[in-house]
Amino acid sequence: MGALMRGHDWSTSPLGAPETWPQALRTVTSLLLTSKFPMFVAWGPELGFLYNGAYAEILGAKHPAALGERFHDIWAEIWPDISPLIDAALAGEASYRENLPLLVKRKGFDEEAWFTFSYSPVRDESGQVAGMFCAVAETTGQVLAERRQSFRIKLEEALGDLTDPRAIMAAAVEALGLYLRANRTGYSEVQADGETIVCETCYADGVEPLIGTFALSSFGPDSIARQRSGQTEVCDSIAADPRQTHATWAAIETDAFVSVPLVRDGRFTASLYVNFRDAHQWSSEEVALIEDAASRTWSAVERARAEEHLRESEAQFRLMADAVPQIVWITDGEGRTQFFNRQWSSYTGVTYEPTTAADVAAHYVHPDDGMATMAAFNEARRTGGTFSVEHRIRSAAGEYRWFLVRGEPYCDPGTGEIVRWFGASVDIHDRKLMEEALRESEERLRDLNATLEERVAARTAERNHLWTLTEDMLARADYEGRMSAVNPAWTRVLGWSEQELLTNPYADIIHPDDVGVTVAALLSMGETKQPTRFENRILTSSGEWKPIGWTVSPEPDGQNFIAVGRDLADYRAREQLLLEAQEALRQSQKLEAVGQLTGGVAHDFNNLLTIIRSSVEFLRRPDLPEERRRRYIDAITDTVDRAAKLTGQLLAFARRQALKPEVFDVPERIQAVTDMLRTIVGSRIKIITDISCERCFVEADVVQFETALVNMAVNARDAMDGEGTLTVHVDALAHMPSIRGHAGAPGKFVAVSISDTGSGIPTDRLSHIFEPFFTTKEVGKGTGLGLSQVYGFAKQSGGDVAVESGLGKGTTFTLYLPKVEREAGADETAVYARTGAQQEDGRGCRVLVVEDNLEVGQFATQLLQDLGYETAWAANATEALDLLENNHTRFDVVFSDVVMPGMSGIELGREIRQRYPALPVVLTSGYSHVLAEEGRHGFELLHKPYAVEDVSRVLRRVTRRSGSG
Repeated sequence: MGALMRGHDWSTSPLGAPETWPQALRTVTSLLLTSKFPMFVAWGPELGFLYNGAYAEILGAKHPAALGERFHDIWAEIWPDISPLIDAALAGEASYRENLPLLVKRKGFDEEAWFTFSYSPVRDESGQVAGMFCAVAETTGQVLAERRQSFRIKLEEALGDLTDPRAIMAAAVEALGLYLRANRTGYSEVQADGETIVCETCYADGVEPLIGTFALSSFGPDSIARQRSGQTEVCDSIAADPRQTHATWAAIETDAFVSVPLVRDGRFTASLYVNFRDAHQWSSEEVALIEDAASRTWSAVERARAEEHLRESEAQFRLMADAVPQIVWITDGEGRTQFFNRQWSSYTGVTYEPTTAADVAAHYVHPDDGMATMAAFNEARRTGGTFSVEHRIRSAAGEYRWFLVRGEPYCDPGTGEIVRWFGASVDIHDRKLMEEALRESEERLRDLNATLEERVAARTAERNHLWTLTEDMLARADYEGRMSAVNPAWTRVLGWSEQELLTNPYADIIHPDDVGVTVAALLSMGETKQPTRFENRILTSSGEWKPIGWTVSPEPDGQNFIAVGRDLADYRAREQLLLEAQEALRQSQKLEAVGQLTGGVAHDFNNLLTIIRSSVEFLRRPDLPEERRRRYIDAITDTVDRAAKLTGQLLAFARRQALKPEVFDVPERIQAVTDMLRTIVGSRIKIITDISCERCFVEADVVQFETALVNMAVNARDAMDGEGTLTVHVDALAHMPSIRGHAGAPGKFVAVSISDTGSGIPTDRLSHIFEPFFTTKEVGKGTGLGLSQVYGFAKQSGGDVAVESGLGKGTTFTLYLPKVEREAGADETAVYARTGAQQEDGRGCRVLVVEDNLEVGQFATQLLQDLGYETAWAANATEALDLLENNHTRFDVVFSDVVMPGMSGIELGREIRQRYPALPVVLTSGYSHVLAEEGRHGFELLHKPYAVEDVSRVLRRVTRRSGSG
């Protein structure tokens, strides 16, 4: 403190520079600086303030800024309380106050504190009072401790006089609320379901009492989890704590609380809580007091309930006594029997009849034990103490077993005379046999002790052998950084000699980046006195760094510890080999699944090709009747449709399907496919549809949407083993929530959830279920492509898919798709769909065909000419642009393939749109990764293989829209 004064800037202090201070001030300052007791002096007209180091602790955050400042400015908040005493001291009158309460602000908030101090006048060289001197001791801790102790005593006395549990709760919470000046205190009990809490006992001041039944979940999962583990929940400010459920607390006008849980047999059963409407800085003493009050309240409540239970149980005593396995008996004060339970008759084979203790000892107790039994009983009668003896009782079979007999006297409250004995005889025969075996064991132990030195020497030799031969690095070290012993493994692993290791600090061979981890582990071990594990890198004599796994354990002396280190290099190499083997296995499984898939696809395509080839061969016959000719043509058409559907499914599995989005009503589509789902899942699975929104439109590929529903339904069916309940729920959402750690998406969404009552999915597999070829089913029962299709369709459609599952709790898959308003063009699309079988006339319409494949190009131009269209054919995008540049008005529409060498059909379409905005473009493709990943880019898309009617209808529709057809 002296150094602080010497370096202080006194230019703004009312005291001035120290060299100008009068001798009296210097003397007092020297006195207080050399004292360990808190002191200060206030000097001069403005009472400049000087204090010692002990008083700095009382100042708190006001130090060191208070040095040399004005007394009034430092303690402005308590000036009205202490100024009369200051005035008296400056008038020459000393004062003394003991445990004076003051409301101080020295830590950033108001707090009540108590002080014992004296104010004394200080005179200058002229004898005039020039200042005042104070010696002070803060007694806050003592006062609060005394108050808390007084509160505990009064609470204990108040609760001890009550017998009703509800009255005990009410008295406790009121006393605690008044003492802490809290806005609310209460006692609540958790119901048997473990999910709701009943608040029936509450004291409130300035807020509404909390009465009723509440869901534990409304107070936040983190808070309830901590209380279920038995931890007291303390919160100084709910508004500043993001872990709290702000809405719940705001509704009950609370911003600070302490909640002390009662956990019995691992179950959260009750809570005693204290609430403040505003933020409150809880002290550890307040929390301890609340916990103590809670403990006393619970003890009193349990005592009252136990007494109530005891009163009820006394009426059932005899029935209960018959149920216990011991012999229970009652006699009067003289030893005349009044009750023996059923166990007596079961063991002795004799029906109970009233008799005396002496008669029982004479006829049922072993002859060698009878006299000792009666002597013990008579001594207990004489002294009024416990009757206790061990004797043997004869069984119905004539055998004797050892029993421990214990009886307690019940005395007349008025006279003190024994009026009744309550006792029990417990079978201890097996214990007696064990005691005999123990005595024999002790004798053997004495024999072993005789050879102890020899055995210790042998064990020492074994230990030294282990020290020398083990591959683990063993060492004894201290916390100062030195090792006092190392085994030979250090030299084998690291190359350093024993002398090098013992003479140099072990920090020298620890990797610099690992020093922090090592020191933290050693400090933790030193504090907890428990073994600790950690890893670091150790320098070898050749300059390499080796990873070492350590287990360190403290010695009882607190100065040293034992370290065991293991070279992790080989272990990590084996671990890497295992990971590579597991990855190879996964690849093998994927290849196997691919093989199964391609084999099935090849089989299906061969079947389809067989139909087409056979039909074509028959069509070549000139004498084929017209009816059979139409039948073979229809067979070829149907087979092409089936082949197109099969390739579409394969592209969906590969997430490369070019979707055909259209606007449709999800609830209407769900109702339409429900019958199909019933056929798929089987009659033993009940399907429930729950539609929470009407007219929920989305823009997506209808076929892929239905395929996704089927895949999720099949997955649910397999999880339920063909029996259970499948629920389909549709709802409209204001936004898409966060899924798998990814941020949600704004805008309206339609959520389609499929829930099952099946076995559930293990947590460690949830992150893999959408991976292609991943399956939790047995070999041969799934390729792992179903959920992959769902995921790919959702992502391509601007949505996502989420899964919630737990073992034994079933699984819920939720498909999110962007919600749209019903488009004006939807009716037009429907009209075209209904009139699709009508062939359009192409006369008067001019088409530029762009196709790089010779056969397809010739076929397309011939087909369009047969429909009446005028055509021109370009073999690539460059040639097409040249034709358009010469005269683009000669064409009404461009019909282009997507996948072509050089510029693709999409790039061509963009270029045409930029150069000739009025010229429509129709794209056609069997597959394009660009279409699959990015969509149609606003162009009409005709999927290969296409029918004549489809080509004509699409071309005519786009030319009508552009006004050129």
